[in-house]
Amino acid sequence: MAESAYLDAAELRQLTGYARATEQRRFLTENGIPFKPVHARTIVMHRHVEAWIQGNPIARRAEPNFAMVR
Repeated sequence: MAESAYLDAAELRQLTGYARATEQRRFLTENGIPFKPVHARTIVMHRHVEAWIQGNPIARRAEPNFAMVR
């Protein structure tokens, strides 16, 4: 079975040191780790955590700024 692209609940708890989503999200925000809140769940990609641990920039997808187009 292939490893999931996302942290499971135990991995997220181990990374942040918190079980509650609000504290987990605060930790992730303070440390610049992207996440997606989905109801009571917090979705975090393994590759973002690995990049953070290695001190590498974390690639984020951004929408183009159409206001800059003339």
